[in-house]
Amino acid sequence: MAFSPEICIPALKALRNRPRDRLFREFGFADAFNMTFITPETPAGWYDADYIGIDQGPIAIMIENLRNGFVWETMKKNPYVVRA
Repeated sequence: MAFSPEICIPALKALRNRPRDRLFREFGFADAFNMTFITPETPAGWYDADYIGIDQGPIAIMIENLRNGFVWETMKKNPYVVRA
């Protein structure tokens, strides 16, 4: 999202619009998936049963920065960031 939103946003929308039973569920996207891992046990591909939220904070910040630049503008005012 931070480096190529023109690619990421359409990809996320396409993944979000797939059938909800495996990839996008009650709490959002599954933690991991591999749609090409086809076996007798996983005929529709492999989808993790877990959700891991540790990466959600930075993702929300990146999305907000994309929307209005607030995060980057704030960081540019920080003297420690400017000095570095």
